Amino acid sequence: MTVEQGVIELPLWGDPENRPYQKVNWQHGKPSLTHFQVIAREQDYTRVEFTPFTGRTHQLRVHAADARGLGVSILGDRLYGCYAVWNL
Repeated sequence: MTVEQGVIELPLWGDPENRPYQKVNWQHGKPSLTHFQVIAREQDYTRVEFTPFTGRTHQLRVHAADARGLGVSILGDRLYGCYAVWNL
């Protein structure tokens, strides 16, 4: 992640066939807006402050993980993040 701050605006939709996951869907999704700002960089991790302007289900998690958002998952997010860490 090289961007220091910005806005993510991606419409989110709860796919009825894959609950509880939310995904970006330009046709059916509801507007969602998140401001982000990098507050620290520590070794292989970047600490980011998120400010949601809408309150969609899983909004911050999807905006972080989706390639059209930040493209990185939130540390410890088992639903949208890396499962390898949890399959010990």
